[in-house]
Amino acid sequence: RSQADREPAQTAAHRAGRAGHGDGAATARQDLLFHDVLAAAAADPVPWVGPDPTVDPLWQDPRGWSNADVRAYRRGLAVRSAAADIGARVQLTDNQVRRRAYRAQTLIERTQGVWAACLAGEVSEQNMMIAAEVAGSLPADDPEAWAAFDAAVVAPATTAVPGRFRVRARAVRERVHPESLRERHTRAAKDRQVDLTPDFDGMALLSALLPAEQAHAIDADLEQ
Repeated sequence: RSQADREPAQTAAHRAGRAGHGDGAATARQDLLFHDVLAAAAADPVPWVGPDPTVDPLWQDPRGWSNADVRAYRRGLAVRSAAADIGARVQLTDNQVRRRAYRAQTLIERTQGVWAACLAGEVSEQNMMIAAEVAGSLPADDPEAWAAFDAAVVAPATTAVPGRFRVRARAVRERVHPESLRERHTRAAKDRQVDLTPDFDGMALLSALLPAEQAHAIDADLEQ
């Protein structure tokens, strides 16, 4: 890739890295810049990973991948490269950059009122995170549920402390969700899992995601 191709992408990453810190408005603006840079990298991977070989009709991938697979891989690699570039500038990991970009995308798409309040500096970063997390758990094809959620939480997002706002946001989610709790529980139970994370000094963290009634029963047994 040429330096001319690379410079616009580097400039965007540099601008994202220099966005303000501290207050909610600055955090929201930086999240938005992260999102814009990563979205641009996905739309045009060339500045990040070089020319696209699939445009040559005679080219064949040595791994046997299809052109569509190669292009998808290039998009993913470009996004990771852009996130790593930004992260190095702002002392964040690339995963943190990607999570903040996703946070901005979720708030923009699903909670426009909350997002406007974020840009105005009226929402703390903790409440931004909570709003995005809860809104992101609503069905992906139900803008009416998003709008109802947004309307109900925009005011408390600007005034409530994070602990109380989380309780309020979760309660609103239950009210606006189009599916019954039984339907959601049946589907969510299929995603149950156990994770083992090594720790220092011969220790390890064992964590489990499982139905609440089973979790409470296990906790009670362990307590006894």
